[in-house]
Amino acid sequence: MAEFRAFLAWATGKESMEEAAARLGVTGRSFARCIAWCRNVRPAIPADGVVHDCIEADGTYTGHGWCLLVATDGNGRPVAWQWCDAEKKASYRALFRRIARPGALVCDGGAGCIAAAREEWSGIRVQRYLVHVLCNAGRDLTNRPNTDTGRELLALARALTGVDDGEKASEWLSVIGGILALTVTDRRARDLSGNAISVPCSSRVYARNGERDRRH
Repeated sequence: MAEFRAFLAWATGKESMEEAAARLGVTGRSFARCIAWCRNVRPAIPADGVVHDCIEADGTYTGHGWCLLVATDGNGRPVAWQWCDAEKKASYRALFRRIARPGALVCDGGAGCIAAAREEWSGIRVQRYLVHVLCNAGRDLTNRPNTDTGRELLALARALTGVDDGEKASEWLSVIGGILALTVTDRRARDLSGNAISVPCSSRVYARNGERDRRH
């Protein structure tokens, strides 16, 4: 095991081979021979059947066209991983089938991950990473929206990262519900046939904080 520990320290640290060899009291060439078998070790996490409250899953792209999918429990401890070429459904299915159905899945919302979770864990609850929601909002709205609606939506997206309990979640949903209830935001709209129709100012519907107010 001393050889394997030396191999791990060298492979994951900043020491040169000569420095790592000195720890074992051998030359660099001898060290290379001593650790040759370590390169063939395939680490694995055996399935333990534990049902976790939540599982986080995400992918990390490495060099040479490889992607490593990692699933961790609520404490950040890895419970399974899967090498693949891309974050697609088949890859995530191979990862998820080694894990007992958890209470919820936390992920970035990628189509492949969601599709795999629904097939392997029917009815699973899914929570997207809030940082991804915020990044997507910034990409769509820009960080300096030109319209009042855009600024309001961006502020709402940023507020989402501060939601950490049921009461705050209810308040946030109430606000976004009010914004979605704003059915007409301009003096012109289009009917279902695509023809432009004029909408008078007096019939606009305003919504703030979940309340609707029709101004006449």
